[in-house]
Amino acid sequence: MKVLLVLSVLALASSYAEINSAEDVTAFNYHMRIGIPEAAKIKRNEEDAAKAGLAGQRIVGGQVGLIVTILFIFQSICGGVLISNNRVVTAAHCHFDGNFVANSHTVVLGSNTIFSGGVRHTTTDIVMHANWTPSIVANDIAVLRIPNVGFTNVIQPVALPTGAELNQNFVGLIGLASGFGRTSDTNTNIPQNQPISSVNLPIITNAACAATYGNIVLSSNICTSGAGGQVYEMKVLLVLSVLAVASSYAEINSVEDVTAFNYHMRIGIPEAAKIKRTEEDAAKAGLAGQRIVGGHVGLIITILFIFQSICGGVLISNNRVVTAAHCHFDGNFFANSHTVVLGSNTIFSGGVRHTTTDIVMHANWDPSTVANDIAVLRIPNVGFTNVIQPVALPTGSELNQNFAGLTGLASGFGRTSDTNTNIPQNQPIRAVNLPIITNAACANVFGHFIISSTICTSGAGGQGTCQGDSGGPLVVTSNGRRILVGVTSFGARAGCAAGYPAAYARVTSFISFILSVK
Repeated sequence: MKVLLVLSVLALASSYAEINSAEDVTAFNYHMRIGIPEAAKIKRNEEDAAKAGLAGQRIVGGQVGLIVTILFIFQSICGGVLISNNRVVTAAHCHFDGNFVANSHTVVLGSNTIFSGGVRHTTTDIVMHANWTPSIVANDIAVLRIPNVGFTNVIQPVALPTGAELNQNFVGLIGLASGFGRTSDTNTNIPQNQPISSVNLPIITNAACAATYGNIVLSSNICTSGAGGQVYEMKVLLVLSVLAVASSYAEINSVEDVTAFNYHMRIGIPEAAKIKRTEEDAAKAGLAGQRIVGGHVGLIITILFIFQSICGGVLISNNRVVTAAHCHFDGNFFANSHTVVLGSNTIFSGGVRHTTTDIVMHANWDPSTVANDIAVLRIPNVGFTNVIQPVALPTGSELNQNFAGLTGLASGFGRTSDTNTNIPQNQPIRAVNLPIITNAACANVFGHFIISSTICTSGAGGQGTCQGDSGGPLVVTSNGRRILVGVTSFGARAGCAAGYPAAYARVTSFISFILSVK
């Protein structure tokens, strides 16, 4: 939630042209842009607060009864190599890329598909190099431990250098790189019939490599050339032509200019989603099994890394939670599972917690128009307490109200400003009273994104919802009880402080849908 100075809706009416596509509102690609990074920040703050003895200070009053937190699980992807029957070598940035730490790792061996088949082991047992430094990409190596696996014609370990090989720099030799990643910059999709690919690459001197990458190249690096047009991505690790880009060294002057930095957000998670969709499409088309050729699968394994995003929600009964549909599918990514957290002053520990895959999105949820942005989660029965309470749904004449002119209460754990992108350790769940405005006034800003099943609040006076509040409740008091009238859907991508209204799914438009989920 945010409480700070913003501009009035009237002042922004002339800037409507800025909001003309789904990418201009916060619901689109929510997890990549907002949910996953916010979850990471909150998790770090909770861990820091616990170390400082501050745990337990983030909830005030009874507001926790109105909101639940939902953690959504997503997958990123990396390559790796089997070096024994129980050890896998991978890049340290695949576990921690400078922003995100993976929760677990699924190692896939001997499979022509990544998301099904083969020998699969999920583990949390990973050892990163003690001096792995994301800011300079130094010591980018890690070892995963897995249960013992048997070797076959498609599951084979790779030997490590020994003896005199330990003193070689391998310059002038040809190295074989392989993976399931992209085969070009222009083709961002993974074709259904694309096998695991490999390419022979000349190993070059570190001095030649440093002509492009500067001080990022250390004695512990080894480089290959892409000269001659061999641009190749192994698990999306782009190998550029040193000769072709040597003159553009100024473009590579910080860690943000290389692919390891923030790998999961920029590369791993979206690529995992593309590959998963491709495999599902291939299976439907009867093409499953065509992505491996030769014996190369014995040299490469796939590692799936699990990450978390965050949304709000609201308890409406002892076993149902209402949230935004974009919290489950945001136009790019589907969540694998959902952990509902109730009655807790921390999100990543404590409270009543239920992990579920049982979610029903509205059948007509459309990320491209943000229409019908509502979903219902089923969870095991929970008991009500002073901090775990359901909110009532509108009934009777309330179903015909538009609530314009009333004051709604919105709540959440999200940011409190655009400039403060961190969640303070002592920040409680926030609630703010917001004037409900007409859809016509809201459409002056958001245009065709505002439909009859939308309800909006004003950002005038310095108040509104902010990043991380998606899926949370908007309630009003009616006939002496609090009723749910909106589910936080979207705001302007320009920011919480840009003076735009906030839009919600209008609950009265979805009563039949909500009640149909038993």
